[in-house]
Amino acid sequence: MSTFPTAAEARAGSRNNLVIHAEIRSIEQAIYQAIENGEYEVEIDNSPMTNAFDINYQDEEVVDPSDYFATLFTDVNSRTLTEQVLLVQKTFVDLGYQITPLKNSRTGNTFKWRILW
Repeated sequence: MSTFPTAAEARAGSRNNLVIHAEIRSIEQAIYQAIENGEYEVEIDNSPMTNAFDINYQDEEVVDPSDYFATLFTDVNSRTLTEQVLLVQKTFVDLGYQITPLKNSRTGNTFKWRILW
């Protein structure tokens, strides 16, 4: 699976793909840094889906990370947000990583990724 949209997807206005792409790139950067540090796992709480700080939620294009938390850990069901999280997970599982969304106890209303390799 390519994380870069095809021309047809771009024409379809696939904002969903842009969110997924941004999350994947953020996770990749964290993994590269962990590899450079000689680590075999990383927890990420500062990606677009997980970051509870320094985001302008007034921007209609930005999803509040607590909405992802609610979709993952409560009875709230958003098909779009669930699909985004599952596609991010699939991308890294297909590359051989173990990736798990966990409740972020520091915030109480966001999640963090735990990634092992």
